[in-house]
Amino acid sequence: MLAEQPIADWRAADRDVAVDAKPQLFGLASVVIDELFAEPSALAHDAAAYWSAHIASLRTRAYALADDEHADERFEERMDVRVQTGEALTALTRALLVARAGRSLLRADTAQLHLRSAHFLLVQAQTDAVRAAQLQRLARD
Repeated sequence: MLAEQPIADWRAADRDVAVDAKPQLFGLASVVIDELFAEPSALAHDAAAYWSAHIASLRTRAYALADDEHADERFEERMDVRVQTGEALTALTRALLVARAGRSLLRADTAQLHLRSAHFLLVQAQTDAVRAAQLQRLARD
């Protein structure tokens, strides 16, 4: 069955869904952290340890905010966690790429796949509000 609704209603509902840092962000981060810990470099392990703790904190905050009975009143805080999670994921995947790359990188190496996946997740389900929050954050750094 095909449902119809006014675009304004759909956008309002989508706005509330798109604002949260979703499980796929944290799932990818977990895979990348595991791969960094599997690298022979102690510096890769240091990066994995740092980002592991940071990602865990963001995941805890994201899920608590999404489950909050007053989540709609905490929209800006939810947005901030989503933006921070995207930034952390791109930095984490960049760390894996750096740990594995030299003068070249094998085409089949998962580091480049994870980096592209992280960038895809930055814009997946992106709304005007999400885009603006990401750009504002990037303009400050």
